[in-house]
Amino acid sequence: MRLRLLLAFLIALAAQDSWGAVTEIYPGESFKAAVESLGPGDTLIVHEGTYSESGSRIRINAGGTESQPIVVKGA
Repeated sequence: MRLRLLLAFLIALAAQDSWGAVTEIYPGESFKAAVESLGPGDTLIVHEGTYSESGSRIRINAGGTESQPIVVKGA
């Protein structure tokens, strides 16, 4: 039983490591650049503050998949 639990834990750990990158951004950094660098399975953590970009709007073209979505969330 312990061997099965250990094996299940190791498989879950290996899957987590291959899931995707986690990027954190802080005020003063470019939100647009951070979003554009995201790929399937990546997570962007946005810290509280003001993010200024040139222009009034930005277009986000990031491509996740159903099984590896891109996640953008607050810290």
